[in-house]
Amino acid sequence: FDGGQPPWTSAMSQGTGIEALTRAYEASKNPFYLQLAHQALAVFMAPPPIGVRVATALGARYVQYTFTPGTAIINAFLQSLIGLYDYAHVSHDPLAQQLFSAGNAEAEAEVPHYDTGAWSLYQPGVEDTLSYHELVTGFLQQLCQRTQAPVYCVTAQHFTAYLTTPP
Repeated sequence: FDGGQPPWTSAMSQGTGIEALTRAYEASKNPFYLQLAHQALAVFMAPPPIGVRVATALGARYVQYTFTPGTAIINAFLQSLIGLYDYAHVSHDPLAQQLFSAGNAEAEAEVPHYDTGAWSLYQPGVEDTLSYHELVTGFLQQLCQRTQAPVYCVTAQHFTAYLTTPP
């Protein structure tokens, strides 16, 4: 995909998988799903090309593609945090909480840089399409609901308003 040679992985796919496993546990109460989710945390501890963790001064950024660790796609990063948060919240797994906290610290600092004042950015210097703007807005709303972090809530409000504000 996109020039990446297998094997590679993605923080977004792993975070979404962890979120799905957490929901499966909540629906079934079968602890096997939480065990699988815990195993999936390993990718969030390793740097590319094996894992998705890029260390930052504030914590960690979880990258969309392990074959392009310098590509900073905000929607993928936010979705990975949603999965980590949900699993940590349900399982009380201290490693998941640590991984979420490291990523969350970085995301809270980065999110304002993806707001142009009139639209959202997909990655630095590249504006979102309408569908990606709606996607990242939804992820911000979910993080706002989960964490009550002002940066997620305010940015989600801005992005929602941009959908109806004339140019």
